[in-house]
Amino acid sequence: MIRLSILICTTSARNEIIKPLLESLNKQLVPEVEVLIDNHETDNVGKKRNRLLRQAIGDYVVAIDSDDHISPNYVSLVLAAIKTNPDCVGINGFITTNGKDKRLWYISIDYKKWFTMGSVYYRTPNHISPIRRELALKAMFPEIAFAEDHEFSVRVFPYLKTEVKIKQPIYHYDYHSVK
Repeated sequence: MIRLSILICTTSARNEIIKPLLESLNKQLVPEVEVLIDNHETDNVGKKRNRLLRQAIGDYVVAIDSDDHISPNYVSLVLAAIKTNPDCVGINGFITTNGKDKRLWYISIDYKKWFTMGSVYYRTPNHISPIRRELALKAMFPEIAFAEDHEFSVRVFPYLKTEVKIKQPIYHYDYHSVK
């Protein structure tokens, strides 16, 4: 039985960038986890995320961006968190912009909207939060190339009632500003 589907959108231009993520995932994979990758060159990220979401067979889905990094115990911590079948998993980690300005972020149903306080980002559950697949399918992603994560977060939030939190940072979001 597949408990967790990890969804990754990428392109051939990111073949080198994605390697560290795939190496980290390969070290952590267990039979209860599937990894699905969509590298269609011409489709926007929202369309890719929806296609992966429909293909996924896990009880929970989570999207990992191809240029981001996960902790060495990411999979085991997520699997432990979903044992009680919550609607979603609250996670936290770090974000850098163009490899600089490292900041903390938290994702949880405790936050009713996206905001920043001091140097910390607070977000409602979104694509990088493990969410029950059936709830993610109700929300779906807008088929756009940018900010699909925020719109998905707004769409899925009303369905999320229960949560288990992972306290330690498990995800490094490496934001790249458009130049």
